Amino acid sequence: QVYPYCLQKSNIKNICDLLYGLVDLFFITLIVLPLYPNTVDGYIYSVSLLDYAEASPWILAVYWVVFILLIVIGAVKTALSKTKAERINKILIAVSLTVNVSAVVFLALTGEVYAVTIAFLLLVTKAAILLKRVRTDG
Repeated sequence: QVYPYCLQKSNIKNICDLLYGLVDLFFITLIVLPLYPNTVDGYIYSVSLLDYAEASPWILAVYWVVFILLIVIGAVKTALSKTKAERINKILIAVSLTVNVSAVVFLALTGEVYAVTIAFLLLVTKAAILLKRVRTDG
């Protein structure tokens, strides 16, 4: 039986790779959305990571490194979604999942409730895409 192009295994795999990269690119939301608490004169305001000053410099540095690393991985994964570089794709997926899980744990440990919620939802989305990709392979 001949399937239309949109249902062919290779095309589904390419779409999953593209979506996986786009989900990593969505980590820019953790930088620009006001998800972090900032206390001013006894009032708590929500600010973006760009304006967040209440955490220690080390914690802020970890946030920036993790988020930028995931954004770069997402850009590379998106750019490579049409190529046949399977080994590079597997490495990018493993690194991306590891960094994402680390980000969820670190955000939870530092008490950033809103940011950890978004990071966790992005992780679940990536797991669903990865599950679809694995089922297409097998």
